[in-house]
Amino acid sequence: MYKDIRITGMDDFGRGICFINDKITFVENALEGEIVDLEIIASKKKYQEAKVLNLKKESKDRVEYACPYSFNCGGCHIAHMTYEAQLKFKKRKVENIVRRYTSYKNFSIHSIFGCRDLYYRNKITLHIKKQQLGYYQKKTNQLIAIDHCLLVHPKINRVIKKINQYLTKKSLYVKEIVIRCINEEVLLLIEGDVSKDFILFMGNINLVVNGKTILNHNFIEDDLLGNTFVIKENAFYQVNKKQVEKLYGLIIDYVKEEPYQNVLDLYCGTGTIGISVSSYVKKVVGIECNSASVSSANENKKRNHIVNIEFIEGK
Repeated sequence: MYKDIRITGMDDFGRGICFINDKITFVENALEGEIVDLEIIASKKKYQEAKVLNLKKESKDRVEYACPYSFNCGGCHIAHMTYEAQLKFKKRKVENIVRRYTSYKNFSIHSIFGCRDLYYRNKITLHIKKQQLGYYQKKTNQLIAIDHCLLVHPKINRVIKKINQYLTKKSLYVKEIVIRCINEEVLLLIEGDVSKDFILFMGNINLVVNGKTILNHNFIEDDLLGNTFVIKENAFYQVNKKQVEKLYGLIIDYVKEEPYQNVLDLYCGTGTIGISVSSYVKKVVGIECNSASVSSANENKKRNHIVNIEFIEGK
């Protein structure tokens, strides 16, 4: 054990940084400025990894996070920071990456816009092992059983609760479950075997099993900045709608102020950015390698009567 070690920085993964015997050491669940007792858990040629045994002095940015799974599932690795500190961390992370890997050595972000930090995600991916539903623990295939996630839409949590209720009575031989929810409409994507009684138990939802539509549709719809978007089963769609509306609004404001004629929407997904700016420019070309996303994008083009946009499937 090493005592009274000061954390001098943070890495891009949210781990604290210190130096033990002149070797850089990354410490899980430690914030800059904190003083800790720690134990080395892995030693590599160029670095070490450690865990906190005792927290001697806390950072003013530390908070108690209400999620009981956060330090095991790996989905919320900076949840022990205040939200303001999280935004600063993300700002600094992007600046460091751009400066390190590009020629823009003086790159800086003017401002960063926060949003809701709880109950915002419209998509979650879960697994089933030994008839328990949950996340994989970080860096392993060990399941962390959950009954609630603080990040996801409340309707998704109701679906999680319902699946768990089923698992208390009957078995479900499923590898992966993806739950998407927009405007209270649920799309459930399952890899594995499901029985008729499970289908009946889940009620009136959109259900796709092994790529085959079992109930209702293989898509859900969303309204975004005056346009309607179809999100097919495996198509990419931003997981935080409120933040997307903020960001796309900024893009539209920027495009309106400049005499742009042509727009390239790269990695365009379902075409949301390109369609959102299409009425302010002469032509938009969207490029995306995911075929389901391109299919959704073309459907969205038709539904919104957009004539000056073209979607190309490719890298």
